[in-house]
Amino acid sequence: MTVIVRDFRPADAEDWVRVRRAALPFMVTTAERVVAELVSAHPAKRYRLLVAEEDGEIIGTAQVGLAHESPEPGQSFCNPYTHPERTGRGAGGLLLRTAEEYLALAGATSVYTWVLDTPGNRSFAEKRGYEPSRPAHFLHLDLAGGTLPPRQELPAGVELRTAADFADDPRPLFEVDA
Repeated sequence: MTVIVRDFRPADAEDWVRVRRAALPFMVTTAERVVAELVSAHPAKRYRLLVAEEDGEIIGTAQVGLAHESPEPGQSFCNPYTHPERTGRGAGGLLLRTAEEYLALAGATSVYTWVLDTPGNRSFAEKRGYEPSRPAHFLHLDLAGGTLPPRQELPAGVELRTAADFADDPRPLFEVDA
């Protein structure tokens, strides 16, 4: 069984999401979002999506690009993920190597990646020369595994609204987020 790495095609979007959800169940994305992010990326980002394929099945993904808005030129990123049931086949290493070669040709002088805080993931990165630099934490709530806590009473002057309420003018949503 041979693993190959190739560029993402829009027809791969559902499989891309399937692999990402298996590897990172707390990261929410859709096939449409993956394609939209790729086609709308700033040209200076040199954004590229890669897939690792084994016998026609996509088993790994990688997001690759330059941190073009960084004040320090040459910074780049590569975030490879392999389906948890398909690790140990070389897909992650091949994705990373392909990405690093691409980034070097694009002018990158350093590559950053996100690694899950597990011994296997940290070991994978360290064996390839990556060093820990800063932690990241994802908060999540298991909506399928139990009951939700009771809704709290809203403070005076506060009301809950949906994003649809701002369809005509989304600026307040931007201001809250900013």
